[in-house]
Amino acid sequence: MTRQETLLAILAEECGELTQRCTKVLRFGLENKRPSQEFTNAELLKQEFNDVMIAMVMLVEENPEPFMYSITDRKHQDQKREKVEYHLLNPIE
Repeated sequence: MTRQETLLAILAEECGELTQRCTKVLRFGLENKRPSQEFTNAELLKQEFNDVMIAMVMLVEENPEPFMYSITDRKHQDQKREKVEYHLLNPIE
């Protein structure tokens, strides 16, 4: 694997771990902490979020051209924000 491919694989893994932590928070709450855990779900969620962020930063640093536009594409970000806000205000029942 190339360095870029490895970073993509790491990003995918970190996204999966963030997804898993999100579902734990939904099931057990932010403040839940199993006896075997050192940290609360909120703290673990923050750690996973940061792991995803650093993987994204490293990927952009490695090869900014294909990724940089997506990070700075304000129009796309605004459209996504509007879509999410719409669904927050209009939940499926």
